[in-house]
This record gives sequence, structure tokens and C-alpha cells, in this order.
Amino acid sequence: MERGARAVNPVESVSLVALIVVLLGIAGYMTWRQVRALRGLAELPAEERPHQHRQARRRLFSSALMVVFAGMLIGYFFLYPTYREVTRQVEGRNQLENPPPLTPEQEQFLRLFTWYWSAAFLVLLLLVSLAVVDFWATARFGLRSHRRLQADHRAQLQAEVQRFRNRRDGNGEG
Repeated sequence: MERGARAVNPVESVSLVALIVVLLGIAGYMTWRQVRALRGLAELPAEERPHQHRQARRRLFSSALMVVFAGMLIGYFFLYPTYREVTRQVEGRNQLENPPPLTPEQEQFLRLFTWYWSAAFLVLLLLVSLAVVDFWATARFGLRSHRRLQADHRAQLQAEVQRFRNRRDGNGEG
């Protein structure tokens, strides 16, 4: 069997290795940051703790999904030679006038390969969905915090106006 039929394309290999390294690096960094955030929850105001705790849990789960996806990309290197061989056989078989049916081994491998990539894309979809949920949860929390700060500021201004009026009225200028 020729070497080119078994080896992964070098550009594809470098790209996959770079993606794996980036995924693992981001997952490691996010895990480290979220563990620190969980340790610092006691120092936060009580109204922020539940949000920060849920956010840290979401991000830790995202990190785990990144590691799983990186592992699945690593698994691709082990599946690729067999995949390439089966596709080469199927392409050669399809050029025949009356192609024989796929062997049970070929069918089993193609089924495994399909399920493998379906699972990988499901992990990726879950990861992206979790990122969207985290984005919206953070945006909603930020908006609520902003509104709370605005209400506090309005209340302080109204209290200041009331104190000013009381001083003015107390001096007989009103």
C-alpha cells in the first residue's frame, strides 16, 4: 500500500494539531480562571454570587467539552488511515459495472465513522450552544446590574434633592 493513501495530508495534520493545542490551551486557561473565580465567591456581594457560581459552572463544563472535542480530533488521526483505505476501496468498487456490495467490515467501519463524527459535531454544537447561553446570561446579569445601579443613583439623587429642599425650607427661603 502506498504511503500517500495512509497518511493524513500534512497541511491538515498541522491544522488539526494547532486546533487541538489551541482548544486544550483555552480549556486549561478557562479551567484555571473559573477555579479561581469559585474560590473568590465569598468575597463577592451576595447578589452576585449565584450568577458568578452558575457562570463558573457553565464555563467549566465548556472547558470539559473542549477537552472532549480535542480528544475526538486526536482520535481522527487513528481513524483516518482506515477511512482512507475504505474510501479508496469504495471508489474503486464504484468504477466497476456491477459493483459488489460493501463487506460487513466496510459497512461497520463506515457506520462507526459516521457515528463518531456525529458525536463530535454534537459536542461542538453543545459547546457553541453553551457559549451562547453564557453570553446571554452575562448580558442579562449586566443589564439587571446596570438597572439596579441606575435605580440606586436615582434614589441617591432624590434623597439629595430632598435634603437640599429641607435645608432650604428650614432656613425660611422657601
